[in-house]
Amino acid sequence: MDDLQIKQKGTVLIIAFIIMGVLILLGVYFLSFTLTEARITKSQTVGTQTYYLAEAGINEVIWKLKYDDVWSTCFVTSSVEFACDCANWAASFSSSTDSLIPNSTITVTIINSECARGELTATSTIALPGGKTAQRVVKTNVFKAIGSLTAESVFFAGSDTEESLLEDVSVYIYDGNIAARGDLRIDDSALKVYDDPDPEIQTGLILVGHEIDIDSWSEQRLTASSSCSASTCGEFCPTDDYCPFGGGGCPCTKLPPFPTVDFNSTSSSSYYQKAKAAQENGQCEVEGRDEDQNILFTISTCIFNYYEFEDLLEQVPKGSWWGDGGTLILKHKANGIATSTYYIEGGGFELKEKRNLEVNGVLVTEGTVSIGTNFFQDCWSVLTIFHPTSTPSGLLTTGRMEFGPCASYPDETVIIEGLIYAIKELNIEDIMGEYKVTGGVITNKFRIEAKNYELYLDDDIIKEGIWGGPQPPGETKPPFSPIVTIEHWEESY
Repeated sequence: MDDLQIKQKGTVLIIAFIIMGVLILLGVYFLSFTLTEARITKSQTVGTQTYYLAEAGINEVIWKLKYDDVWSTCFVTSSVEFACDCANWAASFSSSTDSLIPNSTITVTIINSECARGELTATSTIALPGGKTAQRVVKTNVFKAIGSLTAESVFFAGSDTEESLLEDVSVYIYDGNIAARGDLRIDDSALKVYDDPDPEIQTGLILVGHEIDIDSWSEQRLTASSSCSASTCGEFCPTDDYCPFGGGGCPCTKLPPFPTVDFNSTSSSSYYQKAKAAQENGQCEVEGRDEDQNILFTISTCIFNYYEFEDLLEQVPKGSWWGDGGTLILKHKANGIATSTYYIEGGGFELKEKRNLEVNGVLVTEGTVSIGTNFFQDCWSVLTIFHPTSTPSGLLTTGRMEFGPCASYPDETVIIEGLIYAIKELNIEDIMGEYKVTGGVITNKFRIEAKNYELYLDDDIIKEGIWGGPQPPGETKPPFSPIVTIEHWEESY
């Protein structure tokens, strides 16, 4: 064999070794890559499992806050039976979840910062080979909002024995219900109750504590998710509850009681005391204007007797048959100490002779209120109400409230942004214009014979009007919504 052949064989051997080395390096790289990907995949799988376990723990606590006797009670209120104070309540539980994932557990705690508001912490753990563990911590803040005082009803009649009536009227209710604890009769009327699109709020309902009577003409012009009456329940609900009638979708729950207002007690939360504080702190301003909006007088008073308020109305020039009258304006002022609240002692008032009244906030009275009830004397005498932010607004009386044919201009819309509240009854007859109410109407019973009414539910306005502010007075415990709301969500490993 010559030298050339020997050199060629040596070259082939070296090349073979180089190729083998490269292949080995590639094999090691791909093996390492595969093992790394497998570890990453396993880590992601375990991470996903721990996350969903922690999330399952959060959901179990939310279920407990809705349905478990101890948890649902202690979350929103203090209980002697369960020895808990909702403002400082805390609870926890741990459980094995081997049935879902081998060698796994979850631990969940809740700590309230105040009643009906707390922080949930869920920790999930999975034991891994070699004494290692995988863990995920999920935290979220949950709360229950203050519930409705009127079963989400923008129109609420609180008498258990009286009949309320809609006659020859078109009523359009948006995102709310209409409720009567006694009887409800609907004659020659179009009632449209439209549902709120929020699936967690049950609205679009006609809720009646006893009998509901709808004539055939009105039945054809009725729009509602369901009409619900206790008289049709049979054994489905207790006698004083309401239940499905003319369709499904009705809750089997008692209608709430007639919401009470503190008119004139000695408590600082009563409307009389609020008006007194506002007057002492310079938060009152009443303005009289003529038909051209020129200012005629200004006074700094919040509390009037019946005769003083009537005299103020008399100082506003009345309109002629062909011209508008003046306007008495109750202005809104707030400085963080007191908010304008106007109060009439010993009676109500009568708005007549083409004079107008504008309320920016709340006007509270102790007697009958009449708006445009005399066709030959009062046309047109218009009440308008505007709602300042986070401040009670509306017209409230311990007596009855009447709106007559001259309480609005023909074919014009009167704006009410507040709570209309009459302890005895509310009568609205033959109004020639239209009313748009944002807030709510609460009375013992109502009789509505008018033109068109548009009512938009605003539970915050209703609560502010009943409580005298955005929070319940004194030690009063607010009703809470059955819905548990998730406010904030965060994760840590």
